[in-house]
Amino acid sequence: MKQITVLVILTLLGALEIFRLSNANQTLSLHGVVVAILKAKEGVRVIDPNSMGDLAEVYMVRVDSAPSGNEQKYILVEYNHRDGLIPYSQFDTFHWSLDVRQATLSQGNPCLDWLRPGLSFASTRMGRRSKLPDPRTLICYLTTKRPVPFRRAKPSG
Repeated sequence: MKQITVLVILTLLGALEIFRLSNANQTLSLHGVVVAILKAKEGVRVIDPNSMGDLAEVYMVRVDSAPSGNEQKYILVEYNHRDGLIPYSQFDTFHWSLDVRQATLSQGNPCLDWLRPGLSFASTRMGRRSKLPDPRTLICYLTTKRPVPFRRAKPSG
Protein backbone atom coordinates (compact mmCIF):
# COMPACT_ATOMS: atom_id res chain seq x y z
CA MET A 1 0.00 0.00 0.00
CA LYS A 2 2.87 2.41 0.85
CA GLN A 3 4.45 1.82 -2.56
CA ILE A 4 1.20 2.63 -4.36
CA THR A 5 0.77 5.82 -2.32
CA VAL A 6 4.32 6.93 -3.12
CA LEU A 7 3.81 6.11 -6.80
CA VAL A 8 0.56 8.14 -6.91
CA ILE A 9 2.23 11.11 -5.19
CA LEU A 10 5.19 11.04 -7.60
CA THR A 11 2.82 10.81 -10.57
CA LEU A 12 0.82 13.81 -9.32
CA LEU A 13 3.98 15.83 -8.72
CA GLY A 14 5.17 15.03 -12.23
CA ALA A 15 1.83 16.06 -13.72
CA LEU A 16 1.90 19.35 -11.79
CA GLU A 17 5.41 20.10 -13.07
CA ILE A 18 4.35 19.37 -16.67
CA PHE A 19 1.32 21.65 -16.21
CA ARG A 20 3.54 24.40 -14.74
CA LEU A 21 6.02 24.14 -17.62
CA SER A 22 3.27 24.23 -20.24
CA ASN A 23 1.90 27.41 -18.65
CA ALA A 24 5.35 29.04 -18.37
CA ASN A 25 5.23 30.23 -21.99
CA GLN A 26 1.65 31.44 -21.69
CA THR A 27 1.24 35.19 -22.03
CA LEU A 28 -0.61 36.85 -19.18
CA SER A 29 -2.23 40.27 -19.35
CA LEU A 30 -1.77 42.12 -16.07
CA HIS A 31 -2.81 45.55 -14.86
CA GLY A 32 -0.94 47.39 -12.16
CA VAL A 33 1.20 50.31 -11.11
CA VAL A 34 4.97 50.49 -11.29
CA VAL A 35 6.05 51.10 -7.69
CA ALA A 36 9.82 50.92 -8.23
CA ILE A 37 12.34 50.87 -11.08
CA LEU A 38 15.79 49.30 -11.00
CA LYS A 39 18.37 51.96 -11.73
CA ALA A 40 21.95 52.96 -11.07
CA LYS A 41 23.00 55.52 -8.47
CA GLU A 42 23.51 58.00 -11.30
CA GLY A 43 19.87 57.56 -12.34
CA VAL A 44 20.72 55.56 -15.47
CA ARG A 45 18.55 52.58 -16.32
CA VAL A 46 20.14 49.27 -17.24
CA ILE A 47 21.71 48.47 -20.61
CA ASP A 48 22.07 44.78 -21.45
CA PRO A 49 25.86 44.22 -21.69
CA ASN A 50 25.31 40.98 -23.68
CA SER A 51 23.60 42.63 -26.62
CA MET A 52 24.05 45.36 -29.17
CA GLY A 53 21.91 48.26 -28.00
CA ASP A 54 19.18 46.42 -26.10
CA LEU A 55 17.86 48.00 -22.94
CA ALA A 56 16.68 45.92 -20.02
CA GLU A 57 14.41 47.63 -17.54
CA VAL A 58 13.23 45.91 -14.38
CA TYR A 59 10.06 47.16 -12.76
CA MET A 60 8.47 46.23 -9.45
CA VAL A 61 4.74 46.19 -10.13
CA ARG A 62 1.82 46.15 -7.70
CA VAL A 63 -0.74 44.03 -9.50
CA ASP A 64 -4.28 45.44 -9.63
CA SER A 65 -5.81 42.63 -11.64
CA ALA A 66 -4.46 39.33 -12.83
CA PRO A 67 -5.89 36.07 -14.09
CA SER A 68 -7.04 33.76 -11.31
CA GLY A 69 -4.24 31.66 -9.91
CA ASN A 70 -1.82 34.58 -9.62
CA GLU A 71 -2.51 35.91 -6.17
CA GLN A 72 0.83 37.67 -5.67
CA LYS A 73 0.35 41.39 -4.97
CA TYR A 74 3.84 42.42 -6.18
CA ILE A 75 5.88 41.03 -9.09
CA LEU A 76 9.04 41.90 -10.99
CA VAL A 77 8.89 42.54 -14.73
CA GLU A 78 11.98 42.53 -16.96
CA TYR A 79 11.29 44.51 -20.13
CA ASN A 80 13.90 44.02 -22.90
CA HIS A 81 13.63 46.41 -25.81
CA ARG A 82 15.20 48.84 -28.24
CA ASP A 83 12.49 51.46 -27.85
CA GLY A 84 12.87 54.82 -26.16
CA LEU A 85 12.61 54.89 -22.39
CA ILE A 86 9.26 55.54 -20.77
CA PRO A 87 9.58 58.87 -18.90
CA TYR A 88 9.56 58.56 -15.11
CA SER A 89 6.68 61.05 -14.98
CA GLN A 90 4.47 58.55 -16.82
CA PHE A 91 5.14 55.86 -14.20
CA ASP A 92 3.82 58.34 -11.65
CA THR A 93 0.71 59.07 -13.71
CA PHE A 94 -0.71 55.79 -15.03
CA HIS A 95 -1.80 52.28 -14.21
CA TRP A 96 -0.22 49.98 -16.80
CA SER A 97 -1.28 47.05 -18.91
CA LEU A 98 1.52 44.50 -19.32
CA ASP A 99 1.64 41.34 -21.43
CA VAL A 100 4.16 39.08 -19.72
CA ARG A 101 5.23 35.47 -19.35
CA GLN A 102 6.71 33.92 -16.26
CA ALA A 103 10.42 33.10 -16.34
CA THR A 104 11.06 29.35 -16.42
CA LEU A 105 13.07 27.43 -13.83
CA SER A 106 15.86 26.96 -16.38
CA GLN A 107 16.11 30.76 -16.70
CA GLY A 108 16.50 31.16 -12.95
CA ASN A 109 15.36 34.61 -11.90
CA PRO A 110 16.61 36.92 -14.67
CA CYS A 111 15.07 39.94 -12.93
CA LEU A 112 17.49 39.45 -10.04
CA ASP A 113 20.50 38.92 -12.31
CA TRP A 114 20.58 42.71 -12.58
CA LEU A 115 20.90 43.28 -8.83
CA ARG A 116 24.52 44.12 -8.17
CA PRO A 117 26.45 46.88 -6.45
CA GLY A 118 25.48 50.28 -7.76
CA LEU A 119 21.99 49.18 -8.84
CA SER A 120 18.89 49.34 -6.65
CA PHE A 121 15.15 49.80 -6.87
CA ALA A 122 14.05 53.42 -6.66
CA SER A 123 10.43 54.01 -5.66
CA THR A 124 8.13 55.84 -8.00
CA ARG A 125 5.52 58.20 -6.59
CA MET A 126 3.11 55.23 -6.63
CA GLY A 127 5.41 53.24 -4.35
CA ARG A 128 6.71 55.87 -1.93
CA ARG A 129 3.95 55.42 0.65
CA SER A 130 4.08 51.62 0.68
CA LYS A 131 6.49 49.27 2.36
CA LEU A 132 7.84 47.50 -0.69
CA PRO A 133 8.77 43.83 -0.49
CA ASP A 134 12.29 42.47 -0.84
CA PRO A 135 12.71 41.95 -4.62
CA ARG A 136 14.41 38.60 -3.99
CA THR A 137 11.04 37.23 -2.79
CA LEU A 138 9.13 38.16 -5.96
CA ILE A 139 8.29 36.13 -9.05
CA CYS A 140 9.94 37.31 -12.27
CA TYR A 141 7.95 37.91 -15.45
CA LEU A 142 9.48 38.76 -18.83
CA THR A 143 8.29 40.89 -21.71
CA THR A 144 9.52 42.43 -24.93
CA LYS A 145 6.20 44.23 -25.45
CA ARG A 146 6.09 47.85 -24.33
CA PRO A 147 3.83 48.49 -21.31
CA VAL A 148 0.72 50.45 -22.26
CA PRO A 149 -0.95 53.12 -20.10
CA PHE A 150 -4.22 51.57 -18.93
CA ARG A 151 -5.83 54.40 -16.97
CA ARG A 152 -4.80 57.57 -15.23
CA ALA A 153 -3.87 57.13 -11.57
CA LYS A 154 -5.59 59.12 -8.87
CA PRO A 155 -3.40 61.98 -7.66
CA SER A 156 -1.96 61.37 -4.20
CA GLY A 157 -2.55 64.07 -1.65
